[in-house]
Amino acid sequence: MNKVYLILWATGAFVSSIAHLLAPEFMANGTAWPLANGWQREIAFFDMFLALFILNELRTRAIDSLYNLIFATGTLSFFLGINHLVSATTGHWGYIHVAGCIANAAAVIVSLSLVLRKFYK
Repeated sequence: MNKVYLILWATGAFVSSIAHLLAPEFMANGTAWPLANGWQREIAFFDMFLALFILNELRTRAIDSLYNLIFATGTLSFFLGINHLVSATTGHWGYIHVAGCIANAAAVIVSLSLVLRKFYK
C-alpha cells in the first residue's frame, strides 16, 4: 500500500504539472485566483520535480525507509487542501478547488493511516 500511495501521489503531481503547463487558463479558471502564466509554470515545475523525486525514491530506496516521504507528502497535502478550502470558501468553489479538497483530503487520510500503522504494529 505504501508504494501504491506514493505512485498515486507522483502521478497526481505529474498530471498537475502537465495541466499547468499546457492549459494554464483552464487551471486558473477553476480557482478563485487570477491567471498568471509565470505562476502556472512555477507550479508545474514544482509538481514535475516532486513527481520525479518520489519516483526516484521508490526506485532507489527500500519501501520501509520511505515513511518520512509518506509523512511529508501527507503533510503537504494537508496544507494544499487547506489552501484550496480557504480559497474556495472566501472566493468561489471552482472545479480545481473541489478536486484539490477531495484529492488532498484522501492523501492525508491514507498517509496518516500508513504512518500510524507503521508505529502501531
